[in-house]
Amino acid sequence: MRFDDGGSDPVSLGTGECIRETEKAVLVCFVEKLEEIWIPKSVLHDDSGVFELDQDGDVVVQQWWAEANGYA
Repeated sequence: MRFDDGGSDPVSLGTGECIRETEKAVLVCFVEKLEEIWIPKSVLHDDSGVFELDQDGDVVVQQWWAEANGYA
């Protein structure tokens, strides 16, 4: 039997840099994809390297959010 964790498994969106931040979200720029994405802070996974302004690294979100937004 598989344990259902509610979709909180980590999903990497790739390497990005936080270029803007609000109280509830970060705007991440993915240079290789030529894309900017607003990501709610509440869906950032503990494994993420990006949580706030001027951080860069592997952007990791919860699986359910990645699936709901077409990133998984």
